[in-house]
Amino acid sequence: MDAAIFLPSPMGLRDRMLDINISQNSKKVVFVGNFSAGGAGLAIQDGRLRILTEGKVTKFVERVAGFTVDDDAMPAYMDAVKYVEQKYYLKVSRFTNSGYLRLKFANELERRQLTSRVFETRREADHHIAGEHDG
Repeated sequence: MDAAIFLPSPMGLRDRMLDINISQNSKKVVFVGNFSAGGAGLAIQDGRLRILTEGKVTKFVERVAGFTVDDDAMPAYMDAVKYVEQKYYLKVSRFTNSGYLRLKFANELERRQLTSRVFETRREADHHIAGEHDG
């Protein structure tokens, strides 16, 4: 048991948890999520997830932060990103304040001929999704 749970000060769990590499012993990492919002009807029956009705929202803004992708794993990761984007979304944008991640993702997206973009702020990413332009 961590003695920090008995201290009056915050434990700093967020920082501690973000430093854990949860995939270090995994052979495969699978992203699981709901790719359509706005009225999606989901149910668990017989231990399986069933999609009862598809949602109406097919635009997605992703925050790219708090993780890294090894150079060796980047092609497989981006192939999965391409598959998800093309199958489930009409328009995707991403944002991160990391110049390194913006450049890395932009290069990989361009290499795969994906139209999604990577922005510095959530506001810029939202404007792109909405089809709005500043100026």
